[in-house]
Amino acid sequence: MADAGLHGGTALLTVEKMTEVMAVELEKQFARHMEALRKEMAVALKSLVEEAITPVRVAVAKTSAEVREQGEKMKEVEEAVSQHSDQFTSMGDEQRRVVEVTEDSEQSLENRLRRHNLGIVSLPEGTESPRPTENFAKKLAELMGVGENPSRYERDRAHRSLRPKPKVNEPPRAVIICFHKYCMKEKVLSWAKKKREVQWDGAGVRICQDLTVELAKKQAAFRITQDYLHDKAEEQAIQPNQSMLLFEPPHIFSHLNELPQTLCSPLLHMLV
Repeated sequence: MADAGLHGGTALLTVEKMTEVMAVELEKQFARHMEALRKEMAVALKSLVEEAITPVRVAVAKTSAEVREQGEKMKEVEEAVSQHSDQFTSMGDEQRRVVEVTEDSEQSLENRLRRHNLGIVSLPEGTESPRPTENFAKKLAELMGVGENPSRYERDRAHRSLRPKPKVNEPPRAVIICFHKYCMKEKVLSWAKKKREVQWDGAGVRICQDLTVELAKKQAAFRITQDYLHDKAEEQAIQPNQSMLLFEPPHIFSHLNELPQTLCSPLLHMLV
């Protein structure tokens, strides 16, 4: 009976051992099966991804090529635009230079055409007679002296400046007198500069050279320096042509209104 119990216990241990071994073997088989399934799924998934991404890669490559091509074209366009911009800038500078030269030439020509002209400023409207060309010469001869002969001041014409007649509160138009002889115009102008202000039938008028507006503005800007130099010369008893300013290196003034700042300082050192 003892032997039967021992034999039954041994059989039970054998079954348990076999069950354990079978469980381990099944677990290994399951693991191998799952690994094979994972690899198979990975290969299938990779194939699907490759298949799906291939058109995208082709499209991206095509787009990249187009972008590079567009970039090269844009670079060419930018270079062309830059070149044309430089050309336009150069043409603009040249055109401005031509316009400036043309304007200067026009101003020079117009002022040269006015060299025989004198202007009478502040003469009230309506004071000229129906024959201004003749009567202005007589009036000038009367103002300059009894001995002056009106026929010496031969003139081609005399008239008001060519602009609309001013209103009541506006300044009168200047009177323009064109002399036939330049020397007689200079004689009247020299006399008027000494007089500064001339009384013409009770009205204070100024007789001056007929100039364009642009040149008149430049001379007005220069008059500040001119008066300053004149006053300093009188203070230091400097005679004309007695002193001379030298700029080293030579300086070119583009506008007369630059002169007060550039001339006054060296002049003070010269006069002191």
